[in-house]
Amino acid sequence: MTTQAYVVRHAERIDRVDKNWLRKAGHQRDDDPHLSPKGELQIQRLAARFVPKAECIAQIFCSPFIRCVQTANAVATAVNDKRRSCGLPPLRLCVEPGICEFMFRFPPKFLSVQELSERFPLIDPTYTPVCATFDLTYEPSEELGWDRSDRAMRTLMARLDEQRTQSGNTIVLVGHGASCIGMSQALGGSGTFQNLCTVTKFERTSAPPPSSSPQQPADGPASTSSWICKYTGDSSHLPRELKAEKW
Repeated sequence: MTTQAYVVRHAERIDRVDKNWLRKAGHQRDDDPHLSPKGELQIQRLAARFVPKAECIAQIFCSPFIRCVQTANAVATAVNDKRRSCGLPPLRLCVEPGICEFMFRFPPKFLSVQELSERFPLIDPTYTPVCATFDLTYEPSEELGWDRSDRAMRTLMARLDEQRTQSGNTIVLVGHGASCIGMSQALGGSGTFQNLCTVTKFERTSAPPPSSSPQQPADGPASTSSWICKYTGDSSHLPRELKAEKW
């Protein structure tokens, strides 16, 4: 049973510091900026934060936008180095469109899972998301993105609770400002804004009630009887020069 969930926002993106980034990027995915040099440094510190938890992490999920994949890949790479030394199998990245950015620009231009897996070999191309890319729709307000991420998170947690044979009891989810709000709301959190490259932690101490349909969770927070938010938007892994202003 999953007993810890870490909701992580991606690190700083290049378009925040370089308005000419797309011309240099060699593609036309103007809604899919990669990480900035500062963001690359931030994810190194983020990855180190999760190394002590390497043995208990069961799965890592991420939005398909490249900034989230880069962030999650750094965590998985560092965690897998520790797992290897402990004789444990490596973790794969599960790309979950349900926790992507809110769809104010539609359709999204992020890479397919096949394309992403060619660039990031840790991605599991066999993973079946709870919300496929073709399930996404135009979202004119950020609140609609919160709601979609909330639904995806509750469905995902219900699925994981049915898979009680997984090794490890911790999951890590890497999303965006809007989707981190939705994911946190799904676990009964306040849905507070989460800054770049910060971590929100939820813990659960008791088993959820059995569900006959993991794809159709009940309304309300996932397994509401037991999830507790331990902290929100923590940036203690980042030195002062790498902390982001609110954005």
